[in-house]
Amino acid sequence: MVLNLKKVYDFFQLLQGDSLSLFYQGVTHDDITEKLISLSDTNIRSQSDLSRIRKRVAFAISECFQNIIRHKDLPRERQKSAALPSMFMIRNIRQSYYIGSVNLVKKDKAGKLEQQLQNLNNLSSEELRQLYLQLLPSVELSEKGGAGLGLIEMARKSKQKLEFDFRSLNKSFSLFFMQLSFSEEVQSIAAPGLREVEGLYDALLTHKVMLLYKSDFSQEGMLPLIDMMENNLSKVTATRTLQRKVMYVMIELFQNIIKHAATAFNRQEGILLIASTPEGFEISTGNYIRNTDIDALEQHLLQLRGLEKEGLQQYYRQELLRTQQNTKGGAGLGLIETARYSNQQFQYSFLPVDKEVSFFSFEIKI
Repeated sequence: MVLNLKKVYDFFQLLQGDSLSLFYQGVTHDDITEKLISLSDTNIRSQSDLSRIRKRVAFAISECFQNIIRHKDLPRERQKSAALPSMFMIRNIRQSYYIGSVNLVKKDKAGKLEQQLQNLNNLSSEELRQLYLQLLPSVELSEKGGAGLGLIEMARKSKQKLEFDFRSLNKSFSLFFMQLSFSEEVQSIAAPGLREVEGLYDALLTHKVMLLYKSDFSQEGMLPLIDMMENNLSKVTATRTLQRKVMYVMIELFQNIIKHAATAFNRQEGILLIASTPEGFEISTGNYIRNTDIDALEQHLLQLRGLEKEGLQQYYRQELLRTQQNTKGGAGLGLIETARYSNQQFQYSFLPVDKEVSFFSFEIKI
């Protein structure tokens, strides 16, 4: 099963309250940690009231992602039903940050890990500090599944209870869910619980989503995502041509949201999803669009859908010769070039929201 256009809007609505949402189920390796921290820094710098938690969030991102990496080398005899991807999550909701991870653990280690996490949650801030100092000289803290200095420090820096759960998969493995919360102020709204994280993981897994990103799109936010996907694609496909196509389309659709997304409910934002398919990849985007811009955009999209590959090539060349830039709300060269990379006709929809805006979804398979 792959994404459908209604599902794009469903994910967008589910994360409506998030200023930043990133869910990543792709290949995990050390190079990605820096990109994740860069992405969160960009978001935090845009909100002055979050500056005090910046360093603590960066540490949590690093430790949570490293936790996934530490557990990814599982025995070859694991059952097929346990061959599930890890997931990393960053969410910013008002003045709070939520960092989460999902990974497989062997059941003979899950029990010990659960007890250690419970023990950490029962300690005061001072007791956590004393435990950290006590274990600091130890040389046996890196064992997989152990609490270690990393988990102790996460508990200290979060200043809140660690949320965790173990979902049994079979006699050998469990899924380990964990979420950390960071906030300098008392919550005025209900915080997303771990059950919500589990539900999102299941939904992303069902639709084979490798990457979900929702935010007020910006050039600064695009760069870390590009690096993450380049690293990912180099690991999952040996076809350089396919890698280039995916990256080009991702960048073009990202830029399209930056240029043309309408402001709605005092925010200009969009959503990007990249899913795997048996033939390649599926890239979907969604954003608000002014109702007055729909007719012109749909006319342009219908024109593109009616052209074969050669026709798209000729149309692209014609547009290159034009000196007048497309106005805000137009599709521009990006969508023409994007259509040329598709293995089949792209899909789109306009879902009415109110008298001013609709939600524009676009999906292309590569």
